[in-house]
Order: sequence, then structure tokens, then C-alpha cells
Amino acid sequence: KTRSLNKAQEYINLSLEDTYAYKSRLRRIEISSKLQMITKAYTDDIRATNSMLNIALSIIILLLLGVGVSSMFIRKKNRLLKQKKDEITATSAKMEILNRQLHLINKELKDTNQKRERLVKVYIDLCYKNIERITKLRTLAVRKIKANQSKELLSLLSSSTSTETENKEFLTKFDKAFLSLYPTFISELNQQLTESAHIQLKENGEMPPILRVCALLRLGITESSKIAGILSYSPQTVYNYRSILKNNAIDKEHFEENVLKLCMIIS
Repeated sequence: KTRSLNKAQEYINLSLEDTYAYKSRLRRIEISSKLQMITKAYTDDIRATNSMLNIALSIIILLLLGVGVSSMFIRKKNRLLKQKKDEITATSAKMEILNRQLHLINKELKDTNQKRERLVKVYIDLCYKNIERITKLRTLAVRKIKANQSKELLSLLSSSTSTETENKEFLTKFDKAFLSLYPTFISELNQQLTESAHIQLKENGEMPPILRVCALLRLGITESSKIAGILSYSPQTVYNYRSILKNNAIDKEHFEENVLKLCMIIS
């Protein structure tokens, strides 16, 4: 359409030149009317072009707004992704720490099981020796009775030397087994007592009697008669030790309950 208008304008201009050259007034008026039509067509074409430009401009503005909104949305998503990535990284670090802790715990459990196995072996060994001693004593008693040596048998049974030796052997093995299973028992126990009442091992590494009473309390043996029977002490001696411990405890009312909670984590 623009090309046609340009052609028409060109022809009108040529016609106007001819009219001026030949001084034809009537022809000039006729061409002027045609010129108005061309001008109106030009105006309409310009308006149509402006309308198209306005529509195109509106579309471009909408597209730019869409791009802006999309950019904001993408930036927001990127921030969320970065946040999630940081959270995943932090979680991974925590998981790695937990895995190391679990590895250490498994190692500690393995060591604890080995200590308990050694304790079971000590218990079995003591039971075997006790059974063997009773069997030998029974055989000896039968032989002495058959040989009418009852007085010699009575004298042998009345002797305390053998019993003392066996009790000492039992207590020595008990000390080693208990301290092997609960190596931090003494330090944790002393935290429950006043500083002046702290308990230490003997120079030879054995536990003093009062510490053995605490050890049996930790194992859940709370009856004084049973403690006395296991340690070969008198019930009064055990009662006296328990009284001394309670009197020197920081928390006197809950002392024995606290002893039961010692060494809950075996190192």
C-alpha cells in the first residue's frame, strides 16, 4: 500500500509540474482534489502503522514484564536451591560425624563385649575350681570315713588356711575382673564422695574392702548378708562400710541409687 501511495504522489507531482508549465488552472484544481485523497490515504496509513506499533510496543512491554517476573521467580528458586544445597551439605556433615561416632561406639561395644567375655571366663574358672575343690573334698571325706580317720578329717576341715587362700584368690580375681569391666569406677565413685573420703586402690593394685562393697552394690547386690557371704566378711562389717559411705556421700539420701548409675558408658 505504501508503494502505491508513493507512485501516486510521484504522478501527482509530475502532473502539477505540467499544469504550472502550461498554466492550466482547471487542471490544477482537479489535481489538488486528488492530492487531498492521497494525503488522507497517507494519514490513514500512518495511523494504521502507529496502531501496529502501539500493539507491538504493548506486546514488548508485556514480554519484558514476563521476563522480569520470570527472572524474579528464577532468582527465588535459585535462592531456595542454594538454601537446600546448604542444608544438604550441613546434613551430610552431621551424618559423617554421626557415622564416626557410630564407628567409635561400635568399637567401644566390641571392647566391652571382650571385657565381659573375660569376666565370664573368670566366673567359669572360679566355678570350675570350686566344683573341683568340692569334688576333692568329698573324695577325701569318703576315704577318711572308710579308713575310720574321722578325727583327722575333722581337723582338716576345721583348718582355715585353705579357705583363706581360696578366698584371697577369689577376691584378687574379682578385683581384676571388675576393674577391667569398669575402669572408671573409682574416679566416678569418688565424685559421689567428699574429698576427704576418696577411695584409692592398695599399693598392690587390689581393692580395699570398702571399695569391694561398692563394687557389689554397682552390680545390683544390695543385701548385706549376700555381700558378706560373697566377700567372706561379717554382716556387721558390711553394714559399717555402707554407713561410712553414706555418711561421706555428697548426696546421702540417694547415694546407693547413684552408685547403680556409675559407669553406664563403659570405656
